[in-house]
Amino acid sequence: EDTWKRFPDLVCGDFDFRDYDVLSIGYPVYLIGSNLTMEQFGGWLADKLAANNIQRYRKIAIVAHSIGGLLARQIVLEQRPELKNIVLLVEIGTPHLGPYGYTVLANSIDLPGGHLVGELQAGSPYLQNLQSGWDNLGERPHTFCEGSPRDNVVSLESAQDTCDEKHAYPSLDHRELVKP
Repeated sequence: EDTWKRFPDLVCGDFDFRDYDVLSIGYPVYLIGSNLTMEQFGGWLADKLAANNIQRYRKIAIVAHSIGGLLARQIVLEQRPELKNIVLLVEIGTPHLGPYGYTVLANSIDLPGGHLVGELQAGSPYLQNLQSGWDNLGERPHTFCEGSPRDNVVSLESAQDTCDEKHAYPSLDHRELVKP
């Protein structure tokens, strides 16, 4: 929470980003415990983006950490007209192939379990369908993926799977990957 609250100020304070707007969307704690599916969670997030009138922008980049990267891909796959200008996904520590174990992921982000965590297990129907949809999507955003061999939640292979650009930070763990 502290990282994402600081993110808009950090970006807007950078001279190279002077002509950019930044929208930071956090999710309320009750959503974590609500037993939503990933698809429902992605729909909630897409609604939030659309409600902020982002369709007025020519180019949209989404920066997401962990399961947020999966949700970003879910949003792209929905192909909503108001979200068609997403051109870049920056995915940090995203478990494309699933995390090391759902217990590790659940504990790292305080998830109680349920549908959301079950869908993130390696080889789950959700991850397979997401990958298949992504592979079959004609025009899709460029993906820039970051991971670390020290990440104890998401392997470097999982974080970089099916990404256009792959970057590794050898000394950072799952949470440190998103710290300014």
